[in-house]
Amino acid sequence: MTGSLGRIDVPRGFFFPERFTLRREGAAPEEFTAEADPHGFRHEAAEVMRCLRAGEKESPLVPLDGSLAVMRTLDAVRDRIGVRYPGE
Repeated sequence: MTGSLGRIDVPRGFFFPERFTLRREGAAPEEFTAEADPHGFRHEAAEVMRCLRAGEKESPLVPLDGSLAVMRTLDAVRDRIGVRYPGE
């Protein structure tokens, strides 16, 4: 993942990484480790359950507009590299 101030390098298995490296502009790389989690979307699932229990239609952590922006970006990438799904 790359941003305006640096990047995060994640090795294979990015859905449940055991480690990653933060590389910030003008700073030495920082190594981080985490407990391996084979259920990589557990935090997202927990937030969905929290929202449902609270009667919320969207999460304040990632509002609908943010999700739609990500999907538009993914669709643009798919279009650019020529990936098509059945039914398109």
